[in-house]
Parts: sequence; C-alpha cells; structure tokens
Amino acid sequence: MVFQQTLKKHLFITILILLCSFSVFAQQKKTNKRPTVGLVLSGGGAKGLAHIGVLKVLEEAGVPVDFIGGTSMGSIVAGLYAIGYSAYEIEQIVISQDWVSLLTDQLTRTNLSVTEKQDYDKFILSVPVEGYRLKLPSGLGAGQNVSLLLSRLLLPVAEVNDFSGFPRPFLCVATDIVTGEEVIIQQGYLPDAIRASMAIPTVFTPVKYNGRLLVDGGLVNNFPADRVKAMGADIIIGVNLGLKEYTKQDLENLAAVLEQSLFFHAKERNKENQELCNILISPKVYSSSAASFSDVRELILAGEEEARRNIKKLKKLADSLKTFGSIQQIARVEPYDTLFVKEIEYEGLENVTENFLQGKMRIPVPGKFSIDKLEEGIERAFGTQFFNQITYKTEQVSTDSIKLTIRVIETSNDLIRVGGRFDSQFKAQLLLNVTLRNKLVKGSKFVLDINLGQYPRVRAEYRINTGWKPRKKPLFFKESNPGILPNFGMHVDFRDIKLDYYERNELAGNYRYQYGIVGAFVSTSISNPFYLQAGASYEFSFLESIINTGEPSLNNQTFDVYGELIYDSQDHQVFPMEGAFAHIWSDLVSDAQISTNRPFDINRVGMRVQKTLRLTEHIFIQPYAKSAMAFGDTVPPLQRMFLGGNMMFHKIGRNIYSFSGLRFMERMDNGFYALGLRLRYSPFRNHFITMDHVTGKMAPNSRQLFYSIDNMLYGFGLSYGYSSIIGPIEIGYYQSNQNVPWQVFLNIGYWF
Repeated sequence: MVFQQTLKKHLFITILILLCSFSVFAQQKKTNKRPTVGLVLSGGGAKGLAHIGVLKVLEEAGVPVDFIGGTSMGSIVAGLYAIGYSAYEIEQIVISQDWVSLLTDQLTRTNLSVTEKQDYDKFILSVPVEGYRLKLPSGLGAGQNVSLLLSRLLLPVAEVNDFSGFPRPFLCVATDIVTGEEVIIQQGYLPDAIRASMAIPTVFTPVKYNGRLLVDGGLVNNFPADRVKAMGADIIIGVNLGLKEYTKQDLENLAAVLEQSLFFHAKERNKENQELCNILISPKVYSSSAASFSDVRELILAGEEEARRNIKKLKKLADSLKTFGSIQQIARVEPYDTLFVKEIEYEGLENVTENFLQGKMRIPVPGKFSIDKLEEGIERAFGTQFFNQITYKTEQVSTDSIKLTIRVIETSNDLIRVGGRFDSQFKAQLLLNVTLRNKLVKGSKFVLDINLGQYPRVRAEYRINTGWKPRKKPLFFKESNPGILPNFGMHVDFRDIKLDYYERNELAGNYRYQYGIVGAFVSTSISNPFYLQAGASYEFSFLESIINTGEPSLNNQTFDVYGELIYDSQDHQVFPMEGAFAHIWSDLVSDAQISTNRPFDINRVGMRVQKTLRLTEHIFIQPYAKSAMAFGDTVPPLQRMFLGGNMMFHKIGRNIYSFSGLRFMERMDNGFYALGLRLRYSPFRNHFITMDHVTGKMAPNSRQLFYSIDNMLYGFGLSYGYSSIIGPIEIGYYQSNQNVPWQVFLNIGYWF
C-alpha cells in the first residue's frame, strides 16, 4: 500500500515536471517570435510629403515595417511603400510631379483638340446647368490626373484585391459621405481605394467604391493607429502631422474655416490614437499648409529632420528586433512600361458612342503598346470635354496578356459661360455663351456665342462627332485608324464691324462692314494638334459709309466651297513658349448676286505659320510667315486680302491678317506676304517683353508681289504682356514705314 502511494507520488511529480517543461518550451518559442511593427501615416495634404523623409530615416536605421496604413496623403505614401517602392523611389516620384496640374485636373492647352482650344481661350467663368437650374459640382475636380498617376504606379499589383497580400499589408481609411461612418479599406482596386481616402470634400468629387460614396478619411480618422494595431502590429510607429487648433482670431480666411469645419470631429480621435504609439514622430510643418505643394523638398526634409531627432529610439528598436534573427528584405517593385492588351471594354458610356471614344484613344487591340501611349489616348479623349473622368483598370486573361477596361464618367452638365475683353480698337466686349452636349444626337455639341459691344456678333454651331471610320485602315495611318471625316456640322455666323479708312495717314471715312454666313462642313482631328475641315457655305458681305458721302455701297452674295488645315501645338495662344501654329486654307468663291452686276468666280489661297523656339530659360524667338492671294479676272473689294492691326483678326475672316504698325484693315489688295520675327523675354513667370519686326508687301497679282521689291512694308512693335487669370494683358507701341506716328495699343483678355 505504501509502495503504491509512493509510486503515485513519483508519477504525479514526473507528469508535473513534464508539463512545466512543455510550458517553458512553448513560452520560449513564443518569445523567440519577432514583434511586428506597424507604421501609421496621417493625412495632411501637402504636409504629408514629410512622410517620405521619415521613411528614409527608418530605412537607414534598419527598422522593418510589417504593417502600414494611412489616411488621405498618408494613404498615397503608405500604398506605394506597401507594394515595394523604396523611400528614395517615392521621393523621386513626388519631386518629378507638376502638383498644380496633378491636383486641379488642369488640362494643358496642348492636350485639347483644335476645336476645344478655340473655346478654351475665351472664357473667364463657366457655370454648369442641368435642366433649367444652375448646378454646383460636387468637387472642384474629379481627380483625373491623380487617378492616372496612381493607376500607372500601382499597376504591378492591379490583380491583388486583398491588401494583406502586399509585401507590407496595407489599409487606408475613408468616410461614407451618406452615413458619416468610417470605412476601413483593405480589399478592392488599390488606385480607387487611395483615391477615395484622399477625396477632400469640395476639392475632389466623392468616389463610388463597393456600393458606397466615399470621401476623405480624415473627417473621421486622420491618424488610424488603432486600425493598424488591429491588423496585428505589436509596436506602433506613428507619423502625425497634426490637426491645427484654430482660435477665433485665426478663423478669418476660407482655408482655415474649411479645415476647422471638416476635421472638427477627428481631432479627439487623433489624440486618442497618438497614445497607442510606441514611437511618435511629429514633423514640424506648422508653417506649411495643406496646399503647399511647391515646397516638396522642404517638406521631405522636415520629415527627415524630425525622424533623426528620434534616431536613437529607432536604432534601439531595430537592434532589439535583430536579436530575433535576420530581417527579411522586401522585394523591389518593378513598374510596368508596356501592356499587351487582348481585349478592351468600356464602362460608363451613355450619351457618347463607343466609336467616338475608340477614335480618340486609338488603342490597337489586340496589340502591345506603352503606358505613355495609353495615357496619351486618354488625354486626347479627355480633351474633347465630353468626359469628367477617364480611368482604366487591367485584368489578367493569360500569362502574357490583359483585358483593359476603360472607365468613363461623362460630362452631364451643360454650360453657361462668360468672357470679357477690352482693346484699343473695339473697346469693351462681352461674350455670352451656351454650350450643350449630347442633344438630339449622341456625341453632339451645340454652341451659341453672343458678342455684345462695338463689334457685335452672333454665332451658332451644331457639331456631331460620329466616330465613323472605314473598315480598312488607310495606308498612311501606320499605327491605328483615327477615322476619316468622322464629324460633320452646320454653322451660322453674323458680324457687324465699324471700320476707319485712312488715306495718307489721315482718317478719310468711317464704314460699316457686315458679314454673314450659313454653311455645313465635315471635319476630322487626326491628332490633337491636327484638324482638317471642308465645307460649303452661302455668304453675304455688305460695306457702306456711315456718313453719306455719295459713295456706292458694296453688297456681295457668294457661294463658297473651302478646305482648311489647322495645326496648333502651342502651349499658350498669345504668349507661347513652345509649339507651333499653322493655318492653310483655300476656297472657291462664286457670285450669287452682286450689286454692280459684274459676276465673278475666284480662287483664294492663304497660309499663316509660326514656330516658337526656346533660346535660353527666359528668351524665346518666334519666326513667322503669312501670305494670301486671290486669283480671278474680277476680284470684288470685299473678297480681297486685308492687312493691318495688332490682334488675331484672322478670327473675323480668313482674308483678314494682322501687321504690326498698320491700323486695322488699313491696307487692301489681291495678295500679300509678310515675314517676321518676334524676340520674347520672360524675366518672371507670366511676364513677357516682346519685340516684333515684320517685312511684307501687298500687290494686285503674284508677279508684282514676288518679282518686285517696290512699295515694301515694314513694321515694328515693342510690348509688355502679362498672362493673368482673366487672359493676356498687353500694352504695346507700334510703327510702320506707312505711319509716321507711333501707335499705342492696349489689350485685356482673350480675343473672341
């Protein structure tokens, strides 16, 4: 009995020892597992660029990042870091960006089609309307350029829908604008997720994501340390840019009021999340605003400097983590340069035809092409102004090919637009415009312009973009078929101009010139700079003396068949620093009725070309040439070429050309030529000093024009100009060998 008790006792002790051994072994095994590190990047607009400086120091110190999350700008940096971009690579990306263009959806003039360029350069104010009511947009921009950049940078993980599958598991935070709830995004399409997290209300339009309407996550959780900790992070490193506490005295400007009202409820959450951080880094960026994107390098440096103040803590953490074994290196992400597309799909098309979009984008399917070519196609289509946003998404369909989905949000609003200008010739002018899209026919555009002032004008045009193209690709289009004459339309134009007539430098009379046209045309845009148009029209022109001098009035009624080519790659209409412009035209004019009973049939040709070349950072030259000639036995005065003036008077009529030092339409003859050179100096941004010299001649026929140097014309001009938000402002002094006194010319606003 005693033996049995002793045996039981020893057996119990043995089992107890074994259990303790297993427990100690398990604890030791658990202890040997390296603690995980989570990195939290707060929102803050431009101030969020400081995160990059912090990342540089973290890499230098050898601190691993196992989980990462962010809000708004923090989500952009966090997302790039999560998929394998290094701190240096992210730094190079942000330094190379034009942030004003990127964040404002600002279309550069070169990305617009020729027809849109003509409208782009006229209006000061545009107001969207829907039905019969004004409609304010849900944001200043749809994030078009940001979305394209994110799609390109994040293309290597386009197929990964679970963000925990990234080299560094990732989340970002957005806000459901309908319910006000916080939305934690850990799955889906990464570019859309980040775009939603940074959709600052009133600045960017909301993003539709998984059935919800999302805006900036900073409204509810600007510093999501709690969410990163919930991912499984044992140690939290937080980079907090803070939410400024405004006093009553501070709230005297719109930016301060907007920030205070948007992030009022997030401030308490921000303080709570700071308590969760083991290491908290707060870059000193208080002097910068959320819009300080011109200070990219300074903001990155501010983040780096503040992180270095914590370098001892960071190195101590890194050293302690190394005791658990070597830290696995994150594989570098390989950005994509080209795509092989097997099929293409379009989403969101309702009022615009698929042919129209295809014709603008010109993506060869199936085919291989660069990301640059894809973005150029998107920019061409976006430049038509039929879309608020065009983005893309890829889906792998085989080991070496993808399905490309083009996602569009169409322009749903019509526009009422206003333009204004003043110049020494026509005084004050007001332009009222109505632009309607997709009325009666998909892909159509109706424009009505009403000019009020000394130079009244009414113009209406209805244009249909059919997107039609022939079944077989023409030989001269090697890469893709843009379509042959895919557009057609009708237009009506009426103008009423008062003219001064000079003889021997003296005012000899005042005339009223009226001009009207009703016509139809077909056209195509081979590319954004190139535009071809051919048409037929009925035209009438009428000239009479305002003061009854007994002179007979001139009344022409004609049928006109014409063709023209326009090339416009200039970055600015009035003060280009790069690009070229060319307008070449020809028409056949037949007499419909003429008051002097002298019927006529004439042919006219004309051209105007100019090219801007950069000599230095601030100095540009612009050689230019123009010439036109009317051929026929009898060329009525109103069908001849007119020369004179300092503005873009060719917009009044094809046969009206400017010439420095001559007054508006001062000279008239069957033909002319002019060769000139402008030297332009830009001492500061948007400021221009221009010197212009031109040599030319007018004559009744080509022989006298080109085979004689008699009666040459010389003109000279010197002007100062400023490119303002209301258009160009320019004052100049001009003289020619025909006019002894200097002329002073003032212009404010775009010509229309």
